[in-house]
Amino acid sequence: MTPKPTNLIFPLRSACIHLVAMLGASAHAQFSYHHAYAPGTTSDFHSDKYGWSVATTEDWIVVGSPFANASAGEVRVYPAEDFLNGTSAVPIALTDTIGPASNQKFGASVDAHGSTIVVGNCSAQGGSEYCGADAAWVSVFNLVDGSWAESQRIPRPAGATGRFGLALAVHDNRLAIGGARVGTTQDHREAVYLYHRDDSGADFLPTDTLQGEPGSGDASDDFGYAMDMTAEHLVIGARADDELGPDAGAAYVYTNDGTPPFYGYLVRKLLASDGGAEDLFGLSVALLEDVCAVGAPQKHFNGEPVGAAYVFQQNEGFTDNWGQVSTLFPDTAHQQPTMQFGSSVALSADRIAVGAPQDSLGTAHLQGSVTIFGGEASNWERVQTIEPKTDEHVNEVSRSGTSLAFANGALLIGAPWAIVNSGSAFPTGGVLVYADPLLGIDQFASLNARLWPVPATDYLMVDVGAGHPTPMRTIVHDAIGRVVLDQSFTFGNAPVRLDLSSLPAGLCSISILPQESTRPFRALFIRQ
Repeated sequence: MTPKPTNLIFPLRSACIHLVAMLGASAHAQFSYHHAYAPGTTSDFHSDKYGWSVATTEDWIVVGSPFANASAGEVRVYPAEDFLNGTSAVPIALTDTIGPASNQKFGASVDAHGSTIVVGNCSAQGGSEYCGADAAWVSVFNLVDGSWAESQRIPRPAGATGRFGLALAVHDNRLAIGGARVGTTQDHREAVYLYHRDDSGADFLPTDTLQGEPGSGDASDDFGYAMDMTAEHLVIGARADDELGPDAGAAYVYTNDGTPPFYGYLVRKLLASDGGAEDLFGLSVALLEDVCAVGAPQKHFNGEPVGAAYVFQQNEGFTDNWGQVSTLFPDTAHQQPTMQFGSSVALSADRIAVGAPQDSLGTAHLQGSVTIFGGEASNWERVQTIEPKTDEHVNEVSRSGTSLAFANGALLIGAPWAIVNSGSAFPTGGVLVYADPLLGIDQFASLNARLWPVPATDYLMVDVGAGHPTPMRTIVHDAIGRVVLDQSFTFGNAPVRLDLSSLPAGLCSISILPQESTRPFRALFIRQ
C-alpha cells in the first residue's frame, strides 16, 4: 500500500489555531492507544480476519476481512475523520458484485489512492490458504457522487498462472498487480502487470509487464510478492531472490518517466548490506517520496531468525542512487526467534513502523508487536515498542502488526486474530488506532491544521488547508514563553515551511490567527 505523509489533524472551532510540537532530533514523542474497531461477533473458527489488510487515503480508511461471509470476503470503508477520531464510524461494506466465487477471500489484499480502491482475492502474508482458488481477478471500485461502486474486474492475463493480485499498488491513474507467473513449469518468471487509465475514470488498460528472474519447478524469486507506488517510483519485492544466497531476497526500484508504460525503467536492485540465505528480504516494502523501507522477517541474529528492516534513501552516495542508510531491528531484550520482525512496514514523513505479528512476548502465544523508529534521512532511532496484548487491548493470539498504515498522524495496526477489549467471545479481528499525544485544540473551532514532521527538527511544515488566502499571523513561543518567531504567511493552497534552525530543543507552541483578529488565543496542553 501507499502510506501518506504523517500530518497531525486538529479539529478546531475558530479562525485561530494553537498547536504544539517538540523540537530536537533526539526527542521523539510516543504514540498512545486511542481506540479500536472490530466487525462484531462470529462463531466462524477462522473469524472474519478483520484487519488482515489495511489501506488509507486522505479521506478514507479501507479494511479487508477475507474470511467474512463464510470466506467470501468483505472490505469495509470508513470516513477517515470518523475512524481516526473514534466516533461511531458507519462502514460501507464492499463485496465482489461482478463475479463472486465461493471461498473467494475478497479483501485479502487491498490498496487505495484518491477516489479508487483496488481489492484482490489473494494475500502474500498467509500462503495458499489466503487465496481464493477460483478467483483470479482484481476488483476496482471508484467513488462516484459520494458512493463506492465496483466499476471493473481485471482478470488474470491469458496464459498466466499463479496468485494474481497477491500484491497491489495504485496511485492516481496507474496500477500494478503482482503474484502471477508466466511461462512453463520448467521455465517461468514471476510477472507484475502494469495498467493505466485516462483522467475520465475509464477502465484500467494494460501497458506493460515486468518480469523477475527465471526459475524452474517450484523455484522462483517471488518477484511481485510486495509492492508500493508513488507518483515517481514503483518498488517491487522479490523475497526469494538468490543473489546473496537461497531466498535471501531483493527489491527493485523503477522510475516513472511520464510516458507509458510509466514505471518501465529499472533504477536499482536493492540488496541488504548484510543479506544472507533465507532472510526473505522484500517480503514487505513501503515507499514514501525518497525513502524506501524493506522488511526481511527471517534475518538471523545470533543464529536465530528474528527479522530486520532496511532503509534506503534516494541520491545516497550519488545522484539517483538508492543507497542503504539504516538497519532496523528490535531491541536486544525484545528479540525472539520467529517473531517475524519486518513482516510489515509502513512509512510516514518522520516515522517507520515495523510489525512483528508472531512476537510471542515470552509466552507460547502469537500476540504480535510493532516497533516505531523516528528520524529522517539517514538518522533513524528506535523510539517505542507497542505491545497491544501487554496493554490489555487484545487477547493473547491477536497477531498485532499483520498489517500497518499511517493516516493523518495516526498509526493503524491490523490484528486479524484479535478479540478487541474483551468485546466478543470470538476472535473477529480488529484495527487498533494509536496517535501522537501532542495535541492542542481550541475551544471555539473551525479549521483543520496539519503539522509535520513531529517531532520537528530544524523546520516545521504547516498547512491550514485550501481556501485561506488571507495573510495569517504565525507566532512561535519557546519553552519559557519567549517569542522566537512572529511573521505573517499567506497559506493559500500550499503548506508553509517555518525555519526553526535557530531554536534550541524543547517544547514550543505555535499560534496562527488572521491579521484582523484582536482576540488572543490561549489554551492548556497536556502531553502524556
